[in-house]
This record gives sequence, structure tokens and C-alpha cells, in this order.
Amino acid sequence: MKQNNFIENLQKKHIVVVALVLCIVDAAVLFLMRSPNPDSVTEGMIPRLIMIAITGLLLWRLGLYKTAGLQIKGFSKSLLLGLPLTIIALLILMGSLRNAGSFLGIGTVLIYTANMLIVGLHEELLVRGFLLNSFLERWKSKRMGIVLAVFLSSIIFGLMHFTNLAGNNAIPTIAQAVYATFIGIFFASIFIRTRNLYGLIILHAFIDWCFYFVSTCFQATTTTTNTGQWTLVIGSLLFAIIGLFYIRKSFFQKNVRMRSV
Repeated sequence: MKQNNFIENLQKKHIVVVALVLCIVDAAVLFLMRSPNPDSVTEGMIPRLIMIAITGLLLWRLGLYKTAGLQIKGFSKSLLLGLPLTIIALLILMGSLRNAGSFLGIGTVLIYTANMLIVGLHEELLVRGFLLNSFLERWKSKRMGIVLAVFLSSIIFGLMHFTNLAGNNAIPTIAQAVYATFIGIFFASIFIRTRNLYGLIILHAFIDWCFYFVSTCFQATTTTTNTGQWTLVIGSLLFAIIGLFYIRKSFFQKNVRMRSV
């Protein structure tokens, strides 16, 4: 009985604190278990799998799995809403292939693809499935609850990328954190429109696959310049605006409708 009261108390009063603590744990696990070779095709796989298990367990224990988007309904719509970003990712991929070095083989591509799927699952389950979902539950009766949930979860998503300071220079990492925040707004809007996490996992994995395919699966490739990084920031701002357009009718909505599995 006391355990049920404790869990109910976490759900109603302290879910934001729980979410923030989970993010700190996530950052610590990824940082402490980082590979000595940041360009490794298997970079981050084991710590991300650990965090997927922890996040999934918390979703279940806190009763949030029913609203985490783990359902088939809305899958195709989420992919459709993400189509503009998919097209841009493909264009970036085609551009980067012109500067590719020697191919490292199909085995590298397969491992890389599996890793990108793990990245998509890990980050979407944590940020949209847990963080955004928790914030929407906590603030669903507030007039600006959706706006607050979208921006806070997206800012946290951006800050999570500062763990990459371990293997990168400061300027590219800061740029990555900024454009991750903007893309986070875009992803959050898709989650709110569809209540489907599977489509976002695929979309997220595909975007990352396109962005890092050449640098991971080819040798002697050219690196993205600081100018290129900030070009991504400007481009991602456009997608943040598109995302806000997607959910414009929900800005001042109270009692957010939560779909269950």
C-alpha cells in the first residue's frame, strides 16, 4: 500500500524531478562508459542499451507506458509529418558522399545501422516517451502546458548533447546542442500530433544515419566545418518553426488528450 502511494506521489507531484534525475543518470552513464575511440562504429551501444532498459522499466513502474506512444496507430502519420526533415537529410547525405574516402565495407554499414537504431530508440524513449510524456501529464491542465512541455523537453534534449564534449571541440558541440534543441521541438510536435513513438524512432535513426554515414563508414573523409555546423543551426530553426506550426492549435489547450495503447 505504501509503495503504491509512493509511486502515485511521484506521478502527480515529483514526475518532473524524476525526469531530470533520469537525464542526469543518462548523461553520467554515457559519459563514463564512452569509447576511447569516439569514431568507433559501436560507440555508445552498450550504455544506450542500459539506459533503454532503465527508461522502459521506469515507464512501466510509473504507469506512463500507456501514453508513451508505444502503439501502431499514428505510425504512418508521424513519418509523413517528418518527411521535410527526411528530404533534407537525404540531400545532406548525397552532398557528403562527394567527399567520401574509401569504403569500409558492408559489415561496418550493418553495425552502424544497428547502432543508429539504438540511438533513435534510446533518445526517443527517453526524451519524447518519458520526458515530454511526463511533462504533458504533469501540466495538461495548464493553459500553456503544451508549450512548456515542448520547450523544456527540447532544451533538455539539446543539453544532453554536451556529453559529446568528451570527444569534440567546444564550438561544434555547442552548435550540435543548439540544433538538437530545434529539432527536438520538431520531434515533440510530431509526438503531440500522432502519439506515436515508433515513427519518431525510425525518423530519428534515419536522420542520424544520413548525417554520420560518410564520416563513420568511409576513411579519409572531410569533416564538417564550423561554418557548416552553424548552417545546420539555421536550417534546424526552420524545422522548429514548422513544428510549432504543427501544434499551433494546441498552444492554449487545457486537459491534453492522452491516447493509450
